[in-house]
Amino acid sequence: MTYRVDIGIACGVNQNHKWWSGIMGRLLIEQRSGIEIGQILTIGSALPDFNKSEVVGMPLLEQKKRGQLTDINRNEITKRFISGGSNNWKADWLFQIDDDVLFPEGALSNLLKLKKDFVAGLYFNPNPPKNPIAYFRNKDDIGYSSLYNYPYDSLVQVDSVGMGCTLINRSVFEKIYDGHEVWVRPNGSLLVYPKKNIKQWKDKHARPIESLTVYGEVAEYKMPLIRPKEDDNRWFPFYSMEYLRTEDHHFCELADNVGIKPWVDTRIVCEHIKPGVTMTYEDYREFVNERNGL
Repeated sequence: MTYRVDIGIACGVNQNHKWWSGIMGRLLIEQRSGIEIGQILTIGSALPDFNKSEVVGMPLLEQKKRGQLTDINRNEITKRFISGGSNNWKADWLFQIDDDVLFPEGALSNLLKLKKDFVAGLYFNPNPPKNPIAYFRNKDDIGYSSLYNYPYDSLVQVDSVGMGCTLINRSVFEKIYDGHEVWVRPNGSLLVYPKKNIKQWKDKHARPIESLTVYGEVAEYKMPLIRPKEDDNRWFPFYSMEYLRTEDHHFCELADNVGIKPWVDTRIVCEHIKPGVTMTYEDYREFVNERNGL
C-alpha cells in the first residue's frame, strides 16, 4: 500500500541547524521506504506559544502580529493540504511537525502502520515541569493534566496532543468541518460551534451564546454570536489560540466533538531542541526520578 502524505511545518524565526539537517534526512529515508511525500508546507514567522498573551489584546495598530501566531500558520498549512497542490495532488495524510522537534528514523512509517486517523509520537517540555506533550482533560472540564508515568511501548488514547510529531488523516478535517458551524463574536473573531448542539435548540431562530466562567472568580459573562457575513472569506479555524489554551488543544476539542480522540505511540520518542538545551527521554526520566526522590 502506498501512503500519500503532506508535511506541515509551522516555523519560527530561527531553527537550530541540527534540526534542518536531521529532519530532511529522516524524510528522505521515509520517502525511500515507499511513502509518497507530496507537499512540504513550511509557513514562516510563527511566534512561539509563550508570546500569545503579549500579542492578543494589543492595540489595533499592532494586531498585524496576530497573523504570525502558530494557529494562523497551522490553519494556512491545513488550507493548502485540503486544497491540494498545483498539479491536483491531494494527500491522504498530513504529518505535522514543529521546527524544534526531531522525530526518530522511521517515525512516519510506524505511525502510518498503526492505522489510526489521529496519532502522535511523544516529546517533552524542556522547562519544568518537563511534562510529556500529551494530555487528559480534567474531570471538571477546566484545563488538562499531562501524561506522566505513561506505559512505555504502548499505544495510549488521550484527550489532546501537541503537533510536533502528529499524523492526521484527511477524514478528521472533513468530519470536523462537517460537524461544526462558524459564528462571529462581537469583537469580530470566529468561534466554531458544534452542529449537534444547534440541533438541540427548541427555537429554530435561536442564536448560540458563548458562556465563559472567569477562573478563580464567581463571575460569568456571555457573548451573543452572529452569522458570518456573505463576504467573510476567512478560512475555517481548525486551530485557535485563545483563552489560555494553545492551538493544539483547540483542534483536539473540535475532533472530540465529532467522536475522535488522538492516540499516542509511546515507542516513538522525539528530541525537543531548544536554544541551549535538547530535551530527550533520558532527561524526562531523570527529572521524574528526582521529583519522586529516587
